[in-house]
Amino acid sequence: TQASTSSSSSETENFRTTIKKAYSIGSAEAQYNVAMLYIGKKEVTFKLAEYLFWLNLAVKQNYPKAMADMAYVYRNGITNKEGKYIFVPNLIEALLLYEKLGRYDLISLLYAEGGFGIDADPRMAAEYAEKDCDSNPAKYFFLASIYDGEPVPDGIPDDLKKWYETLAKVLPVDKAKSLECNKRLYAQSPIEKESTALVIAGKYLRGEGTPVNVTAAKEYFEKAGRDGFYCEAFIFGLGGNACTQNPYIGKHMVEADVQFLQPFTVARDFRTAIEAIDKAIEMDQGNQDRLADD
Repeated sequence: TQASTSSSSSETENFRTTIKKAYSIGSAEAQYNVAMLYIGKKEVTFKLAEYLFWLNLAVKQNYPKAMADMAYVYRNGITNKEGKYIFVPNLIEALLLYEKLGRYDLISLLYAEGGFGIDADPRMAAEYAEKDCDSNPAKYFFLASIYDGEPVPDGIPDDLKKWYETLAKVLPVDKAKSLECNKRLYAQSPIEKESTALVIAGKYLRGEGTPVNVTAAKEYFEKAGRDGFYCEAFIFGLGGNACTQNPYIGKHMVEADVQFLQPFTVARDFRTAIEAIDKAIEMDQGNQDRLADD
């Protein structure tokens, strides 16, 4: 019992020390720590007013953890045991804090869902989804898939899954937007550049979101390197039904690029096919020479 009393006294003294520090030097970290003490620590009973008071002091100093927590409160509100709001959500205030934090992914969700001060606005949801992708270019793959009308991919993190599913409900299928997202993915992300180039080439050949453009397709086949030249050779060697007649193309490429199993609307061009095969062989030989040198 004596040990228990001593421990309680020590915790109370630590609490008082933290408050004194927060008051005396205006430390944003200390102010945030005081706020945290009001939501679950044994020595302090939950008090909403005190929690919000200290949290807001830290928010005014742009303390990131406090801003994120306050934004969460504004977005979700706080309820009592009966499930009634004791702090009503305010999505406008949440949006302002998320803007400062650069959380464009969460802003896109606010505009997609709407409520509590914000009208659902698919256009703004799309705008902030693109801002989010600009700060994380690999995410353009998922935004392109949304615009293609693809179902949510398996095995992705829960937060990304929620982002995907929520935006997929409000953003219409738009092949032109998908093409643009893939081009941004290719330009901005170092990940899977070759397979992205192949997807773009396929869209130009099929006329997805753009008029058929063989020249642009050939440009992206070249960007895709050896695999691109092999695909170009088979497509132009067999014409529009190249993909259905030659499973080699699907086998040779990344399995995820199932778009290449659809037929293209191009005429046979043996000269182009032969040139592409020559380039592919040349690249193969170059790779072998480099391996030999190593």
